[in-house]
Amino acid sequence: LVLKPTNLHASKFVSINHNVDELMASYQHAVAQISALNRLERNLDADLKAETFTSQDETTFLQIEEFMQGTNHSVDCLIDQYGRVYATPVVDVVVGIEIGKSDFHHFARRTPSLLPAMQEQGVREMAIAGCKALNLRSCIAHVELINTVTGAQLIEIAARPGGNRAEILQLSYGIDLMTLFRELLEGSQPPETYRVLQHAAIVTPFPEKQQ
Repeated sequence: LVLKPTNLHASKFVSINHNVDELMASYQHAVAQISALNRLERNLDADLKAETFTSQDETTFLQIEEFMQGTNHSVDCLIDQYGRVYATPVVDVVVGIEIGKSDFHHFARRTPSLLPAMQEQGVREMAIAGCKALNLRSCIAHVELINTVTGAQLIEIAARPGGNRAEILQLSYGIDLMTLFRELLEGSQPPETYRVLQHAAIVTPFPEKQQ
């Protein structure tokens, strides 16, 4: 099982657990770390807090999810005022458990996707179906998925652009995400296909231990 806090970012304090003992230990660790993070935020001045941290005004809950074995991917979808959904190219995400760690931190995002063409299309189709199921309108949706042996499975959908996605889509495909979204709301349709200009990656290093 996966234990995941709500209202946080960068997969903070998300853990994979193989038995009840691990789950309880992860729960205690997450509670302590979230409490410490909230105390730190309260000690920061308003300007620094706005620039550095996601707001913790809402209560943070811990939710349990089934762990799905597979590769991590994201798709940012453009959605017009009528609910028509247009998927941008798939972004591959390298998470901690893929490089021998015990966490789900996003260590890298890369484009174009290394998935075979049919699997990549399946990921995009699942992202579109998820946005339609939520009846989203007039927004960019950031969709995260796991590509498993049985196909793409949804993790979460957020009504916002994904972190670093605008930059990496610009680097690899020349996509100006916000301009495409504005043009969509003005009546233009995004391209059906995108040409790869170059391979790109955005890497986010994390320290092995606290200093």
